[in-house]
Amino acid sequence: MRDGVHIKLFTNSTRRIRWDAKLGFQKNPGSIRISLDSAVPEGGPISRVDVIVVRVYPTLYSERTSDGRRIVRNRRAEERVDAEYKRLLEQRMEKIYSDVRTEMKLKGKDKMEECLTQASPSMRNRDAFNKEILEKVEEKLRKDSLNRRNVSELLKAKVVDLHKPNFGRPTVLSIWNPNEDVIGLLTEGKSLTLMNVIVSNFIRASNPLQINATRQTMYKSLDRKSRYPARRLTPLDSISTGVSPVFGEIDLVGIVISVKDISHSSSVSQIVYLADLKFNFAGLSFWGSCKDNGWDNVLVRRRVVACSNLCWKVGEQANREVPVLQVKETAFFTENPRTDHLKEGVDKLKEGLPKDLNSFICECEEKLLEKLQNPSLTNTSRNFEQETLCIQKQSQSEECSSSNVKQPESSSSMPKQFEKVQRSGRPSNSPFRWLPYKNV
Repeated sequence: MRDGVHIKLFTNSTRRIRWDAKLGFQKNPGSIRISLDSAVPEGGPISRVDVIVVRVYPTLYSERTSDGRRIVRNRRAEERVDAEYKRLLEQRMEKIYSDVRTEMKLKGKDKMEECLTQASPSMRNRDAFNKEILEKVEEKLRKDSLNRRNVSELLKAKVVDLHKPNFGRPTVLSIWNPNEDVIGLLTEGKSLTLMNVIVSNFIRASNPLQINATRQTMYKSLDRKSRYPARRLTPLDSISTGVSPVFGEIDLVGIVISVKDISHSSSVSQIVYLADLKFNFAGLSFWGSCKDNGWDNVLVRRRVVACSNLCWKVGEQANREVPVLQVKETAFFTENPRTDHLKEGVDKLKEGLPKDLNSFICECEEKLLEKLQNPSLTNTSRNFEQETLCIQKQSQSEECSSSNVKQPESSSSMPKQFEKVQRSGRPSNSPFRWLPYKNV
């Protein structure tokens, strides 16, 4: 072995061997399989990991602007932005083409008129003239402020380790510019082997692990059936009473009642309110507006819609009579769902709607307005408040009755330790965290 040869080791692709293993060159055992919970940021590529695909989201489009910002849009928003860009580009090209023709008229009027007014001009002259115009148009377009758009497709999915599944903390897999084979391979509930994926460096304790696919990433389908929490329809009444959805996401069905604009100090947002047959309500909060997100033609008043991938935050729903769900880029809305659980919910809601739909919508708006104008605590919060009030009244009555009773002299000599225990109430949970030993 010549000088200067080094071995490059990566943490995510290196594991300890048995203490009695023989050192030296070995036969190639293939890629080393690791578990997702043992992967670390900045640990280099993961040689191999077996996963279960638990969620697949619609394709996103990431645009890198000229000032370095990155904007992520869904398909409908991207189609609208791209159509507007093409319209502006066409207008700009027409103006530049007109300016070039005017410029050439001034510079070579006799030559141009001779070429265009001859009864039978030679094809060579016409081609040369048109070619010169196109070259000048392209040159001006390159110098124009309307730059070309830099857009990449982004496919996101949530996966868990096949051998050590942790559905409470899934891993986010991001694939840039996926081809049709990869898109067809990523289906929910399927087991895959991923080779040569990179762990994202941007990670916090509150965020799940994120891995990115590269051009060298290989995908292999595994013929193995695995159990996973499949998608299910969440009724609106269960959202009002409290729910703990898997992966913090909800799929629901409802009829659009109204759209409300909310003004902030520096921006404007919208909330779309849905209802069911029992006058249960839920709000869909858009950052911006429905039009900015491309859903203004779907979320229309009086329409029955199916919603997927709505984000649920438990801490923000404690004091709301009407729960509000966050709409992100991965959310999807449709009137004609293809999945069975949403299709069944849409059919059931349409069958139960009254014939006089206008009266039903007006009644829903009245009940929704009452709840929004007179906000109250949820059932769980009200019960907790009542229990707290009863305990306070009971303690006050005990203090009043005890003030009239003469305390025995022995009470003054009570040990301080016992007084602390008596004041502390119920003991808290143990502060120790038991961490399982990871054998990787």
